[in-house]
Amino acid sequence: MIEILEQQIWQGYSVEKLRITGVNGNRVPCNCIWPKDRTLPVPYMITTHGATSSKHEWTEMDGYTKGGNITQELVAKGIAVIAMDLHFHGDNNTQNMGNLNVFSEDNWDVFFSRSITDIHTVLNHFAQDPSCDSSRMGFAGYSLAGIFGFWLANRGAPFTTMLLCVPSVDRNQNKPYATFNNLDNLKNLSILQVSAEEDEYVPFAEAKWLFEQIPLTRKRFLSFKSGHSLPADYVPEAVAWIHSQLNPQ
Repeated sequence: MIEILEQQIWQGYSVEKLRITGVNGNRVPCNCIWPKDRTLPVPYMITTHGATSSKHEWTEMDGYTKGGNITQELVAKGIAVIAMDLHFHGDNNTQNMGNLNVFSEDNWDVFFSRSITDIHTVLNHFAQDPSCDSSRMGFAGYSLAGIFGFWLANRGAPFTTMLLCVPSVDRNQNKPYATFNNLDNLKNLSILQVSAEEDEYVPFAEAKWLFEQIPLTRKRFLSFKSGHSLPADYVPEAVAWIHSQLNPQ
């Protein structure tokens, strides 16, 4: 079931604020930013956020971790952007953890499993939406969201491409969700990894190591002399990559 909570205009484009109910009753808030021409099924990106953020990052402009500039350029090129809240973030807090740390041992498993369920709810809904071309669907994520991107793609989520900005790196073989354990079955997609040379959370050497392990031929590594908060310089490169991979008609 889908509820349209609000419709508005953002930067000249139509935005639908939705709540999508999954088969298990989970209700996932999304902001859908649509290109002006929806006469044909459009390619689209599922976008996710970092640990302390929300879907609203993808319509906020001119900030170091904001996605509004990317969103604006993508929809101008005919690509829809579906920004969703991971569990316990933004408007997706019906079982609110308050100020608890989702990374703590007591909270992580619940956060991760519920977020994966919520992402599948969103994927399943838009795969059946006649406005969307599910054969040209991508995933974008900042920081923490990279963990979800690798996990889903390694288990067959039909992404054409992924944009992973300063993704987390974890080599712990005992953690099923760690990126180290979610590289072996990647196929039929492309990846753009954007990393920071002075990242205070993800050592640059680890970021380069992660990229080298990705078993794909269609992959690209970009780096910038910045901390975990990337400069706006990465936006044109990211948009050009996504546009080339989704290849709008």
